[in-house]
Amino acid sequence: MQKLSDSELAIMQHIWRGARPVTAGGLVGAFCESRGWKIQTVNTFLTRLTEKGFLTVRKQGHQNLYSVTVSEAQYRAAETRSFL
Repeated sequence: MQKLSDSELAIMQHIWRGARPVTAGGLVGAFCESRGWKIQTVNTFLTRLTEKGFLTVRKQGHQNLYSVTVSEAQYRAAETRSFL
């Protein structure tokens, strides 16, 4: 399992703790003020997380819905193993 950057981890933590599935637009509000991100930035991170296998994406109308494929517990366990 690949290691997440700090920004990717922040997005995943938000998704893990929230309602699923999520949209990019739903995440912008959470990160717009605190990090100054725009929709393009969020889309870039969601694409990376999908490529790394942490999320899956399905199209619904004009929106992409992102669902978790790796739980927080699975990620933490993998990180602990790699640290040791």
